Amino acid sequence: MNLPDAGSEALATLPPLIPIREAAPDSLTLAELLWGHAPGHASLGGGNVVRRAARVALHGPGEEADTRLATLAALFADPSYTSEPVVAGRLKDVTIELTYGVTLLRDGAAVEESAFVARLLDPGLSVLGGLQDRVAGDAAFGAPLLHAFHRSVGAYGHFVFDALVTLEAFLPTIRQGRLYVLVPPYVPRWAVAAMGTLGIPQQAVHMPDGEAIRCTEIVIPSSIRSWTSFRPDPARCRSLRDHLLARVEPGAMRRRIYLSRANQTSYSQRTIVNEAELAAMLAERGFESLEPGNMPFPDQVRAFAEAQVIVGAHGSAFGNLVFARPGATVIDLMPADWIGYWAADPPPERWLLNVTSAMGLAYELVMCRSRMERVLPEDDTSGLQKMGMESEVDLGLLRQVLDGVEESQRALARSRREGSDMANVEPIRMTTALDAFCDPRLEPIFRLPDRRGTNSAWWGHVPFAAWLVGAARPRSIVELGSFAGVSYFAFCQAVIAEGVDCRCHAVDTWQGDAHAGQYDDSIHDDFKRHHDANYAAISTMHRCTFDEALARFPNGSVDILHIDGLHTYEAVRHDFESWLPKLSDRGVVLFHDANERMADFGVWRFWEEVSARWPGFLFLHSHGLGVLCVGAQAPEAVRALCGADPERIHLLRERFGTIGDRWYAQAQWDVTRQALEAHRAALAPERAARVAAEQRAEAIERSTSWRLTAPLRSLGNCFPSAARLGRRGAKLLWWTFTLQLPARLAKRRAARSSNTRV
Repeated sequence: MNLPDAGSEALATLPPLIPIREAAPDSLTLAELLWGHAPGHASLGGGNVVRRAARVALHGPGEEADTRLATLAALFADPSYTSEPVVAGRLKDVTIELTYGVTLLRDGAAVEESAFVARLLDPGLSVLGGLQDRVAGDAAFGAPLLHAFHRSVGAYGHFVFDALVTLEAFLPTIRQGRLYVLVPPYVPRWAVAAMGTLGIPQQAVHMPDGEAIRCTEIVIPSSIRSWTSFRPDPARCRSLRDHLLARVEPGAMRRRIYLSRANQTSYSQRTIVNEAELAAMLAERGFESLEPGNMPFPDQVRAFAEAQVIVGAHGSAFGNLVFARPGATVIDLMPADWIGYWAADPPPERWLLNVTSAMGLAYELVMCRSRMERVLPEDDTSGLQKMGMESEVDLGLLRQVLDGVEESQRALARSRREGSDMANVEPIRMTTALDAFCDPRLEPIFRLPDRRGTNSAWWGHVPFAAWLVGAARPRSIVELGSFAGVSYFAFCQAVIAEGVDCRCHAVDTWQGDAHAGQYDDSIHDDFKRHHDANYAAISTMHRCTFDEALARFPNGSVDILHIDGLHTYEAVRHDFESWLPKLSDRGVVLFHDANERMADFGVWRFWEEVSARWPGFLFLHSHGLGVLCVGAQAPEAVRALCGADPERIHLLRERFGTIGDRWYAQAQWDVTRQALEAHRAALAPERAARVAAEQRAEAIERSTSWRLTAPLRSLGNCFPSAARLGRRGAKLLWWTFTLQLPARLAKRRAARSSNTRV
């Protein structure tokens, strides 16, 4: 895509434009870029030739379309393309202006990729004039920031292919708390919601105000240039798709969807004049009309993943094709006036051809009669060519195309039944052990806990807590007995990481009991500090007894209840029976210490009773954790866990136990390291005094007087009696000279007198 011509006056004010590779010239591995802090650049993929594996067909409404179709056929002559190569750079000490997202280096030069979209709107980048001087006194953001959003992310297709695909590549680093995501004011709210569905924690999102932000360190990808929308990288797109499908769990590919524009507004103000007739015809053929712009992001992902046929007007709603499964068919209703209009490289007309190639989708293009008119006034200087477009769909032609699609799908179904070669269809299932190990659904159990340096018997179950939140997607979690917070903050961290709309509640007196012992307010104060700093937005602390908290929760309102208070049989039975009415029809109850039989611990006895009444699963490691399906509509994944066969029970216990032991060992080391550091700090004054004494002795030994008296000391070693007399004589002279002699003699007489009396 070409930049607009700028006048000489605008170009005179344009700052130097430096590509990412030159701004961060050192070449890094991707691991060094993700986990280190050294300036440099690394590849995120792309630069590969992408070839089609599914059919593509062009259709026009009659003879008058021949010229347009010929133009299109020329653009589509080679259905392959080269995916846009993407690099990311780590830069130090930069300023990012927040109107367009242009990044300025310390010397005033702009990062070229960050200025590409901005120059479409402000060719001379006049917004940068004097900016660094105005914000020079502002405090710099101290943590590394990921700057992945260009000014056009309000267009949904650009958001998905330029920003969301890139964010998924950085997701592990973001979740580890090593990288924050910069969200400038021009990023729409729906985009922030989509980031939550992807799994970006709320606390990892930074949304600054003002005209600019100073940063000590940023990571900036070249996808901010916007070309990844037109030449997407299949590997990165499929990684995003697989990650999100694991989170939203779509059903089978049976839906037929029509992307309606009836109530939509768009960048180009495109409309279909016979929309009502089109929707009615499609409804007769089993299509449902959807308005993606009015749907929550998870529903868009799920709808496209379940779609077998997708019909829609050429536009941003097709950005969701990144979530479609291989074998789906796309029917693109393209306005005739769109063909050949842009004269740009890469040609925007090829956008869906490239997207469907990357995702393994069949592609049918139906050209529509259209009328184009300029929307912005002639004197507009924004550089945008914002156009209005009215299209009319030839329903007869579309019926013929749909008939052909249906016949192709019937033939495909027959070939599957007959076991024909399906080499051209991308496999949906994981095919190797390594693929299975990289399955994004495993991510929760390997997530690094953010509550560290605290000893607890619950560390072994932290991976299961992360899995449970993602699998059950609860609306509310209540923990009875939170102590230092290892279990509770594991739930809270998973709620944010998994993007679950859930409220968490910690109920405890933070005074101790017969099993935990009594303790002072330091436990509560430390818990509250971590809670308020990280989870105040989703969590509430209740400092009271379990019975006192009952009145604060309506019946049927709790999806997950974790009981970890006093562990006698009577106490756990009372807690369970008291809180049972509060559980919803999706209710799941966790019992800690269900495998601990020492002293008067009685959870194991009560577990044997309740697990005979409701489906349950018992982990044996870390003192045991009982998982009980109480609700009639308990989550399917939890029901599957509680209904596992003996072989799978053994496997699940072994694997969760192994991963849990890793966090338990890490916690032990963290606590030990803290104790060692405290011990070193306590010994520091003594060590400092010893070092000072050694330095004084060394100074004396290097002194001239020490060297001059060396012969006398050697003589004293040969004649000890003479040496003693010499030392006594020296003392006597010194005491006389310093007027200490009377006091010293009096002290010696007093000492002899005392010894005589004894």
